[in-house]
Amino acid sequence: RGGGAVRLCIDELAECLPAPGGDEAERIALRDALNGFLASLPKTERGVFLRRYWAAAPVSEVAGAFGMGESRVKMMLLRTRKKLREHMRKEGFDL
Repeated sequence: RGGGAVRLCIDELAECLPAPGGDEAERIALRDALNGFLASLPKTERGVFLRRYWAAAPVSEVAGAFGMGESRVKMMLLRTRKKLREHMRKEGFDL
């Protein structure tokens, strides 16, 4: 997406995920940890997270899609990133 949306999403997730790289085993472990984390989220929280960070949708678009205010979406994303950071640490990833 244009306008630096992808860069902004990457910046938001920087504290929650390990640095890119690693061998195949590390990438598989990361994939599995992310999938497990996403599966643990309630449906709406998972949908908001994926729409923002997978589709790189602007917060305003996410808010409209889920019938929420932008401030609610921002707070939900902040809390979900915090949960993700804790999950990654429990899974043994250096952040």
